[in-house]
Amino acid sequence: MDRADPRPSPALRLCFWCITTVVSFLQIWARRHTMNPDAVSYVEIAQAALHIGVKGLVNAYWSPLYPALLAVIFRAFHPPLFWESTVIHLLSFLLVFVNLACFEVFLRELIRVQYSQAPANLSMPLPPRTLWICGYILFIWSSQFWLRSDLTSPDVLVAAVAYLATAILLRILAGNEAWTTFGTLGIVLGLGYLAKTVMFPLAFVFLASAVLLAPSFRRAFPRALLASAIFLVICAPLVVALSRSKGRLTFGDSGTINYAEFVNQVDPRFDHWQGQPPGTGIPAHPTRELSPAPPLFEFATPISGSYPPWYDPSYWYDGVQAHFSLSQQTRALLHSLNLYLRIFSQTGALYFVLLTLFILLRNSGPWGSGIRSYWAVWLPCYAALGMYALVNVEPRYIAWAALMLLMMVFSGVRVPSSSQRPLIPRIALLVAIAPAVAIAVSTGQNLAAIARPRPFEAWDVAQGLQRMGIPPGSGVGFIGIGFDDYWAHLAGVHIVAEIPDWGMARFWDADPETKSKIMSQFAASGAACVVTKSVPPEAAAQGWKQIDGTAYSLWEIRGRPRQTAGRVSAKN
Repeated sequence: MDRADPRPSPALRLCFWCITTVVSFLQIWARRHTMNPDAVSYVEIAQAALHIGVKGLVNAYWSPLYPALLAVIFRAFHPPLFWESTVIHLLSFLLVFVNLACFEVFLRELIRVQYSQAPANLSMPLPPRTLWICGYILFIWSSQFWLRSDLTSPDVLVAAVAYLATAILLRILAGNEAWTTFGTLGIVLGLGYLAKTVMFPLAFVFLASAVLLAPSFRRAFPRALLASAIFLVICAPLVVALSRSKGRLTFGDSGTINYAEFVNQVDPRFDHWQGQPPGTGIPAHPTRELSPAPPLFEFATPISGSYPPWYDPSYWYDGVQAHFSLSQQTRALLHSLNLYLRIFSQTGALYFVLLTLFILLRNSGPWGSGIRSYWAVWLPCYAALGMYALVNVEPRYIAWAALMLLMMVFSGVRVPSSSQRPLIPRIALLVAIAPAVAIAVSTGQNLAAIARPRPFEAWDVAQGLQRMGIPPGSGVGFIGIGFDDYWAHLAGVHIVAEIPDWGMARFWDADPETKSKIMSQFAASGAACVVTKSVPPEAAAQGWKQIDGTAYSLWEIRGRPRQTAGRVSAKN
């Protein structure tokens, strides 16, 4: 029989690109003023790069590719502060299409390999049209619930890189052992490392898979060395810069810090590590504890940014020692398994998908013809799922691996006879029902959010601070946890000290003398005022003033202290 065309029809492609456009735009526009803490750090790193050049992108915790893209956007459009978050979300909107295009490359190669290996006149894979529809629907569902379109993070870049790298593995499997194929793989993996540190170890899994999949090991090995060399050349400038800044060899500290936090339970509150528990290392330069009860920490120097502990966590965690503990690792794995179940259960759509697959497999020929022979294609997906399970799992981390494995399962379905071939694809299309319903519900909720927009509270707080006499560049104290407050960035202020949220109750219950002492310590740290959220009713009588239109309140320190450094600057 003639081999099927692995490409989607123009009409089908246009239809789903239009659906992706509408669904993603509504999701992004409904949340255009929201910024997660990671995004604020990336934005300020981008702004540092605009001021001091590429050096501003060197950060041992945050990778440089995403803030570099932000810097390009800022340089091109110069968005006013009010529209800054919207412009950042519009970048996310553009990256959705980059991700979709890369997913199409992967799916096209998967379909081509499946049909090239299917013997004529025997059991055949599902028709390409069916696989494309399933793939598009699952991609859109994933972008709504796993790797959300409105997330301002580099995870979408990691997914795009993973799709392209897996597509290259499929080409190598099909016999394309050209030097350019392996060289392209090295370039793609190098960009992946610049997008996120996790791609550095995963890159070697991709490279090993390339060698395992090649028809000839003798021909593949030198080409894999070329790919490795290209990958390392791309990585080298960042690795050298990070190693020089840290005084030790490192390709990034995010993995060590996350393992210490999530597995070793170092600083389980995720802020102000002071060396607890014993045996986890000695902090080289922790945030400075000014008061134990209530706890008050100061961090005015040497890191800048609106919230220094999150601008460069690797500085404050320098000295932490991640270590293996069987009991701690077992607890982390069990927690990750529970999270995987919750992620898989989101909206319940994938249970319907599995039911459909079960029906397909019961009525199909031998499942997975050819899949077992190229298990190495999926090795990076399994490695990513296992690596995150060892530390911490979030939907945005594993979306690309889970989606490709789902498409692997669908591509393995075989239609055994001509009489059943008209029926099985129709059953396969049922897979679209539950995800499509979930997408429709989510889109309806986004429309409702657009029709009834929430106040841009972070902007209102920033404007309120300026009306109350706190200019950009001022130092600010905070009672709560400052890394989740976009208002400080918009106001151009620099949080220099805080009482963490786990110490708030002790502060409000303290006697007036203790509170006065704490306020004096805030002032000594360089704070012009102290900001908090949801103060007790009696606080107004103690000098707290509510910021109009918000849940935040301000306590102004008498005798304005010196201003701190500008809103974003590089580490000294």
